Amino acid sequence: MRCLGLHADAALQRISKSGENPIPPTLGKSLLIGGLGFTGVSLLVFGIWAFAGRALSKNFGEGGFYAVCAIAFIGLSGALFNQLIIGKGALARFYALFTFSFVAYSMVHPPTKD
Repeated sequence: MRCLGLHADAALQRISKSGENPIPPTLGKSLLIGGLGFTGVSLLVFGIWAFAGRALSKNFGEGGFYAVCAIAFIGLSGALFNQLIIGKGALARFYALFTFSFVAYSMVHPPTKD
């Protein structure tokens, strides 16, 4: 994603301008953070759904309940996965891309009624 500076050339340019010598995550670390991290984040958010879903729906409506779950999912994901992006501003770039992707997915696959 060129507009967010997530391609290799932009990362190299940021690193050279900053004077830092960041260590990119290894494939193993990336898979561990991605696999176990996504599992953990999903379990936490679906835990909110399972244990507080009825109360959240009652107090905030169905849209508010989905918004709480989306905010929790996006927030927890950013806190964990931004370390996979090299260079300064990783968190902001991660949140921009992940939020856009999450919203796009939600629009393509809206919740279904039982």
